[in-house]
Amino acid sequence: QQATAIRQSMAAYQAVLAEMASLSALSLASSAKAIAESAESLRCRLETACQAHLALNEVLGTPDGGEQDPLVQEWRELVMRVDEENRLLSARFRGMMGVIFDGLSRVKGGRAALKGYQPGTGAKGGRLKGTF
Repeated sequence: QQATAIRQSMAAYQAVLAEMASLSALSLASSAKAIAESAESLRCRLETACQAHLALNEVLGTPDGGEQDPLVQEWRELVMRVDEENRLLSARFRGMMGVIFDGLSRVKGGRAALKGYQPGTGAKGGRLKGTF
């Protein structure tokens, strides 16, 4: 039962890693729909992995349970890989969000500048004609 629970948890975490790789392959040029779909898929896979992880904790009994088992060691290494990939992916998307925010700020600033520009509506002939 312990080996089955470990394998189920490992399969769930491997699916998480695969989805993280898919999401990481997306770029700023990707559609918002593609990014949202991939993020939702990752969320679902993480939920499944969490459930498998909780089931495994019940089987192992304690967080240190099965420490000598090579399969448990392999599982822990996989969990650490998922954690590291999560950190990298989070940092990458924070950077992408910064680029998007900067672009939106520039557009907003440009709109404000254009809104502030009011073409002259004065006397016929404009300013130059009035000085001669």
